[in-house]
Amino acid sequence: MKQLIFVVAGFGVIIALGIGLNRGNTSPDAPLNTVAASATSSPKRMEPARTAAPTSTLPANAAHRPGRSPAPVPVAVETEKQRAFRQAIETLLSPQSTFAQKQAVWKQLKDAGQMDDAIAELERRLADSPDSVEDAVALAQAYLKECGQTDDIRQRAMLAMKADLLLDTALSQDPSNWEAQFDKVSSMARWPLELNQGPKVLEQFQTLIQEQESQPTQPQFALTYLRLGDYYERTGDANEAVQVWQRGASIFPDNSDLLNKLSPAP
Repeated sequence: MKQLIFVVAGFGVIIALGIGLNRGNTSPDAPLNTVAASATSSPKRMEPARTAAPTSTLPANAAHRPGRSPAPVPVAVETEKQRAFRQAIETLLSPQSTFAQKQAVWKQLKDAGQMDDAIAELERRLADSPDSVEDAVALAQAYLKECGQTDDIRQRAMLAMKADLLLDTALSQDPSNWEAQFDKVSSMARWPLELNQGPKVLEQFQTLIQEQESQPTQPQFALTYLRLGDYYERTGDANEAVQVWQRGASIFPDNSDLLNKLSPAP
């Protein structure tokens, strides 16, 4: 019993001493106060690290404007020259373009000094669409026209060979393509006679004429009679040349080139 009274009295002294110390030391940096607080307080739980809020890239006042759209990205403005060039290429590749329209475009590109640019663009287009007959024919025509602008024999031979391969590719996919047939045989008609391609050239010209005469007449069909007559004249067969030109003139009576071939020399 005495022990119990002693223990209770001891706790009372400790409590009283603690109250007195707290009343006499109100300074936040008092040593005893600090020790007492650390001894009696429970340990604090570690708070998870807070992720920094993303920094806005908008101007300061933009945050107060709900629904504000980002600034538009500047778009390069197409120049008049670039637009004309793009439209020229599209005309060459469009199945809806007439032969006359395409010839006007070729002249436009030549006069503007853009044949090299046209070849580069047509090569890129064909690389993107290797099965396109229109792309192959247009590039072949560009090579042939460039061939006529250079005096370098080796360069001309390379261009003619590349054009010939492209036309063969186009005809393997579309044997009835008139432009591919005409360009192919017209190119062969200019090959050196020593290559002995005469029979093949005449056969292809005759085949093309037969196909033309079974179809509705088109103005460009007159060129086949012109080129075949020229080939006969080149090989020394003037009578055959005249007969071909006469046949062409009967179908195309308003074609000035055919009429000039048949007019007597002054």
